[in-house]
Amino acid sequence: MREFKDMNRDYHSIDGDAYVTKFDDNFDHTIPVCTQHTYENKVQCSKSVFNFDEVSPETKNQYKLFDYPDENIFNFNPILGYINQKASGHLSYYNAHNGYRKQLHMMLLVFNDQPLEAGLFQESYWKGGNKNEFIVCVGLRGNKINWTRVISWTDKEELKIRVARQIKEMKEFDAVKVVDYMGATIPKGFVRKQFADFNYLSVEPTMTAVLWTFGITFVVTLIIMLIAVFNEHNLGDTFGGNRYRYRY
Repeated sequence: MREFKDMNRDYHSIDGDAYVTKFDDNFDHTIPVCTQHTYENKVQCSKSVFNFDEVSPETKNQYKLFDYPDENIFNFNPILGYINQKASGHLSYYNAHNGYRKQLHMMLLVFNDQPLEAGLFQESYWKGGNKNEFIVCVGLRGNKINWTRVISWTDKEELKIRVARQIKEMKEFDAVKVVDYMGATIPKGFVRKQFADFNYLSVEPTMTAVLWTFGITFVVTLIIMLIAVFNEHNLGDTFGGNRYRYRY
């Protein structure tokens, strides 16, 4: 319910009053908003032990890997591979309430009739995900949970193992049940990875970048050299082509 609040401001014909609405904490009244932020990720660019295998288009098609969903401020579906509006709404709600509190974004990826390797390739395809994400991969055979895997940069390995194990032990897949378990469990133990921990990594340029840099430098140097050798001006010339004159 909206309440009128007099701000005691009056700018000629424009009144600066306001209406205030207090959120009633009703689950169904929540309107989640998803925002995008940038950060430096040296892991994806460096040659280190964190390197992920390249995933070919053939592998992507074979295991039906997911592309990262497009950003949409009011319509970011956190569940891929399974359609359940109620579960998606619940997970969006949990993300909305824990995004600013815990810097946490949860996702649920559902693979139908795919082996555990699909989860491994998904992690490589997404390069481990973003630093604030906790991604639960579930492999189904029919409606039975066949395998689970968690993709996350968090240092809380025990949390990842516990979530994967307890979801797998549910046996029958119920999207709402899985999502509500995630919302009740993950935020309590999640700690976002500080990517400043990877500042020790060096980012080496690729061979393509090296060759391009060499080629551009060579061409620019050659052009400057040719201009210097074949221009029509002498040392005593002005830029207009006239020589300096002096009296004696």
